[in-house]
Amino acid sequence: MWALAYQSRKNTLLHAVFHGKARTAGYLDDYALLGNSFLTLYQITKHPRWLNRAITLAGAIETHFSRPDGGFATAVQTPYLPLPPVADGDTPVPSGVSAAVRLLLRLTAITGNPDYAARALSAVRRMRGQLNAQPSAWAAMITAINRYPLPTAGKAIAHAPRPDTAGRLHAVMTTRALNGHDEIQIILRIDPGYHVNAHPATFDYLAPTTVAFTRLTPLAIHYPPPVPLRTAFAADTLAVYQGTVTVTAVFPAGVLSKQREIRATLTAQACTDQTCLPPAKIPLTLGPPPRPQTQDAPPSRHE
Repeated sequence: MWALAYQSRKNTLLHAVFHGKARTAGYLDDYALLGNSFLTLYQITKHPRWLNRAITLAGAIETHFSRPDGGFATAVQTPYLPLPPVADGDTPVPSGVSAAVRLLLRLTAITGNPDYAARALSAVRRMRGQLNAQPSAWAAMITAINRYPLPTAGKAIAHAPRPDTAGRLHAVMTTRALNGHDEIQIILRIDPGYHVNAHPATFDYLAPTTVAFTRLTPLAIHYPPPVPLRTAFAADTLAVYQGTVTVTAVFPAGVLSKQREIRATLTAQACTDQTCLPPAKIPLTLGPPPRPQTQDAPPSRHE
């Protein structure tokens, strides 16, 4: 089911599987309820697959359903659904908002990551008027808050370092002309104590490190050789990148000098030896206009 419904490249979940094909954009409750199910499986089996899938879905919720006011949308806006349904309470099945808050609070308890608690607190604050006016309509959310209490040290949370993948990676994009072709090199420096999954990743539930370009199609992309790593959350050795690595994309000669601007997206998931952060998409831009250098000249740089 996960292999059919989860789209790793877009970090999205589809709503239904019919005749072996997944279709329809997932709603908030699809992500949040499945994430909670994965956490329950993790607590029973201690297999890191389930924890990492729950972390992945929590990151996807933040990416696709977060609202500027701190709350959560119930659905992704599409041409077929211009106005997402309004969250108006829990039924015997928790609403997507309540399930999302529970997922974030459970992840806080399991991982110790204060960012999840801060996000849950923001969502509950957005709902406090409805919670005070109709507490019986929000039984699932109130139960979650009682079971996994919200933090009270607001200042401590507000000033805590944000534990996201983008904050642990530092990428530089360069161009050069070499041996009859052009190259774009993305030099990736990974913070000490962290690693990113190799390309391809060891398991399907881990997000591989990938590079994609806007309006450019490379002849080939060469990813660095991985290094093996043993971690506390995986029984098997993982293929990862650590320290500083380089991803090289090859293009026909002269293509890059014609571009007014080069845009790329680096997708990666930073992990320690204990747990993984949600995957992130890191935009990179070079120009205008980039001019590939010869082999003997230093490359142009942009971070």
